[in-house]
Formats: sequence, structure tokens, C-alpha cells
Amino acid sequence: SQTSQAIESFVNTYNDFLKTINNAYKNTLHGDSAVGRIKSSVRSTLNYQSNNDGDFLSLADIGISSNPTTGELNINKDKLTSIIENNLDSLVSLFTYPETGLAAQLANTLESIDEKGGILDIKTKSINQYINDIGERIKREKVHLEKIEQNYKDEFTNLDVIISNLNSTSDYLTQQLDNLPSQNRSKK
Repeated sequence: SQTSQAIESFVNTYNDFLKTINNAYKNTLHGDSAVGRIKSSVRSTLNYQSNNDGDFLSLADIGISSNPTTGELNINKDKLTSIIENNLDSLVSLFTYPETGLAAQLANTLESIDEKGGILDIKTKSINQYINDIGERIKREKVHLEKIEQNYKDEFTNLDVIISNLNSTSDYLTQQLDNLPSQNRSKK
């Protein structure tokens, strides 16, 4: 049925989300607390007890359970099919009841994650500040390296002057020493 397919799609989408966020947490965003908070917020919403006018208060009541190891959702298809056939209105109420239905709660959770001041906004600001800090450190290091480079240039210029002076002194001494034997020869 369409209802069964919609619920299966919901469960598959959540499981894909969970795999993606777990992969990001293990790899690219290793240990990032924002990822953990997002995952926890969504999981808490799915474990939420809906306050509605139907017979079902949670996903567990309609045959959707969470794997304790992976956190993925599993569907008891027999139980869900029976509920769809015998108590569709209560099932629909679980998801769509105004303000307290699972869809409304999930929308609120996702909005709070994405809104200004939410987890993503705070994380984005934190990353941007980190990037700015790195940029400032790069600028300071560049200035520092330019000073070191200038110091080396100054030292090499001084060494060049000293070597030039030594060469001049060497030439002078060589000339003077060359003149010494000729002075000694004229005395003989």
C-alpha cells in the first residue's frame, strides 16, 4: 500500500541519514561533537512519545524498532500491515497530529538544528573563526619570515662588505709583500 511504502521510505531515509552521519563522524568529522548532537537530536525525536488522539504514541507501537547496536530502524512488516488494515487513522495521527505528531516534532528538530543559533549555525561560525585564526597566524608567520629573510640579506650584505674589505686588504698586503723583496735586492 501507499502508506506502507511511505513508512518504508521514511525508515530507509532515516537509516541512510544515520549511515551518512556515522561515516562522517568516523572519518571527515572525526569526533566532532556537533555531529553527535545532530544524531542525538534526531534519534530523540524518533523516540518521542507523541501526544495525539490515536492509539499509538511511538514508532515502537506500530512495529518500528531501533537496532540497539547500529541505531538503524527496522520494520515489523506483519505488525505494520495489520495496523494499516485495522487502525489507519491512529497510524496517520501518530505522524500528522498537529504540533505533537512525529512529522511536526521532526520538522521542529530539523529547524532547530538548521536555524540561526542552532547546531549548524554555531558550528559554521566556529569553523569560520578557526579559518580566520589560521589566516591571521599565516599573516604573522609571513611577516616573521620576511623579517628573518631581511636579517639574512642584511647579514649577507655585511659579509659581502667584509669579504670585499678583506680582498682589498689582501691585495694591499700582497702588493706590499711583493715590494719587500725588491727593496731588499736594491740594498745588496
